[in-house]
Amino acid sequence: MTWKQWSLKEWNEALVREVFLSHERIDTPISRIDASGRFLAKCTKDQLCNPDEARQIFINAFGTTATSVRAKFRWYRISKATYSPDKIPSCFATLFLTLLAASADNETAGVGDFRNRFSEIVKATHGLSVDFGNLPLMWTAVQEWTAVRHNIIGDCALLVLPNPKREKLIGYSKRIAFPAYKDEIFLSAMKVRFFSSSLRAS
Repeated sequence: MTWKQWSLKEWNEALVREVFLSHERIDTPISRIDASGRFLAKCTKDQLCNPDEARQIFINAFGTTATSVRAKFRWYRISKATYSPDKIPSCFATLFLTLLAASADNETAGVGDFRNRFSEIVKATHGLSVDFGNLPLMWTAVQEWTAVRHNIIGDCALLVLPNPKREKLIGYSKRIAFPAYKDEIFLSAMKVRFFSSSLRAS
């Protein structure tokens, strides 16, 4: 099977490996995640992969109906195994989809509203009603998993969540995809504190 036949589960595993389990990033806390077709193409490990094609195949993995997309945002889909260090969070591909919407590309740059951009990306009815109420919990679950795996297995970079400010539901996705200047300063300070504590511990 090639990456062109990947299920959402396989995309999820590839994204988690590339974002959190890459040997190049283990010692660097993650505060920003590149959400683009180029990054998805990198996840396939196929040097001939077309970024636009990878992006579309990833989006198609969420299903062809509004119902199938909505289902991926329900909290019950995330089992307690999410917190087990030897298992990866099953929700990360869903979170990455929100990062694509938050980032905006050539296709959606003219769409100002996050929810409308999200609808445009999944080619659903304009204003697709998705309940983003569980997004903060999903991001927190991934953050906690990175901390557990980092401490127990040691092969995982830590996720640092920015301040969502007033946008309690979509703030993490927006600021992880494209942090505001003040968030960049805060997150940089967090990294400095992390490295300082690591050096003292060693």
